[in-house]
Amino acid sequence: MSYTVEQFLALDLEAEASDGCTECKKPIDEHPEEYYTISNKPVCSDCYYNSMSELIEKYPIYTPKMIFR
Repeated sequence: MSYTVEQFLALDLEAEASDGCTECKKPIDEHPEEYYTISNKPVCSDCYYNSMSELIEKYPIYTPKMIFR
């Protein structure tokens, strides 16, 4: 999802991140300059990468149908 400059500046990511992860309720303080979001909700890096790995397993990035030689 892309944002306009006004929408991005209106986001208060630091306030949302201070509440903790929306998935596991763990405090988010690992990388203050990086914010991981799933559906525009702040999550910790563990939950973010777990959800990404589940999506990659469900929808593989590359599955060759035929190998040309």
